[in-house]
Amino acid sequence: MIFLVLPCNYQTGWGVCSTNLAREISKKTQIRYVSSEFINNQKNPLEAEFFKSLQFNDLEYLKVQKKYPIIQAVEHDLKPYFGDLSGSYKICITFSDRKIPAEMIESAKKYDVIVAGSEWGKNFLANHNIPSVAIQQGIDPLLFNKSRATKQIYLDDFVVFSGCKFEFRKGQDVTINAFRVLQDRYPDVKLICAWANPYNNQNGLQMCQEAGLDMKNVISLPVMANSYYSYVYQNTDIGVFPSRCEAGTNLVLMEYMACGKPVIATVGTGQADVVNESNGFKISAKPNIVIRENNDILNNWEEPDLDSVIESLDYAYHNRSKIKKLGLAGAKLMTNFTWEIMANKILKLIP
Repeated sequence: MIFLVLPCNYQTGWGVCSTNLAREISKKTQIRYVSSEFINNQKNPLEAEFFKSLQFNDLEYLKVQKKYPIIQAVEHDLKPYFGDLSGSYKICITFSDRKIPAEMIESAKKYDVIVAGSEWGKNFLANHNIPSVAIQQGIDPLLFNKSRATKQIYLDDFVVFSGCKFEFRKGQDVTINAFRVLQDRYPDVKLICAWANPYNNQNGLQMCQEAGLDMKNVISLPVMANSYYSYVYQNTDIGVFPSRCEAGTNLVLMEYMACGKPVIATVGTGQADVVNESNGFKISAKPNIVIRENNDILNNWEEPDLDSVIESLDYAYHNRSKIKKLGLAGAKLMTNFTWEIMANKILKLIP
């Protein structure tokens, strides 16, 4: 048996990763699921009931038990989800992308293995003298696959997709400014954005209006279950992912690519594990941009070049048949990144 101490929801990247990972591990061994979010999973009620049946609440036991291994989520600063717990073998999963406090660096020594979400994430932790292994996230191939490569609606429009929760790190401001140029050049363009941020209730529409976007060509999607997005991806032509930093590989990017869709993306951090010239357009970026919060240096991220995004969008607009080949190459690559593969790699870490 393995204790999984992970988020359980269908609205955040962490939640989608955790529930898919839990499902795959449960196929291979008995699990108990420790999470505070079971009651919120109304988007997939049947699976929510399944996970509730595996719920374990005795945290006092988990603070002292040494019989079973434990797989635990930790925050950006390596603060553990549900606190300091015990196990026969302790694995933590992190997507750390900012300054790690000294006490957390010391605390990291209590884990037998730390799993980073990308090669960049592994190197970032190494710079803090924290050893780790890189295991990339996965996609669900039943939902996200090349059968979604052909559009069913908006056939006469050039449709740009932009996803991920709306925040500075994800670079949606760059996408907005690039789309403004595109709409001024061509009348048949649309922007589909899935930017709902459950942490700050922002969706980016105010920034779109302030930037001068024609709002009748902007489609903002509400929070939806992850399973609905394959239809959204299918009915777009290209996705833009100008992230300033990704400690993982960007789950939305991966799902989008798995549907046979080409991408325009930064590759200075975690997205470099999956994006290359054969499946997308690399965004030029200035490296080592110092990011501060309350005068505290968080990290060195990268700053996407707006002209690079505009150039790639313009090329894609005029070469829609050519870019389909990039999308299919991305879908082929994504067959190597599934939740089953991720689960198997993590389970192999346990002696």
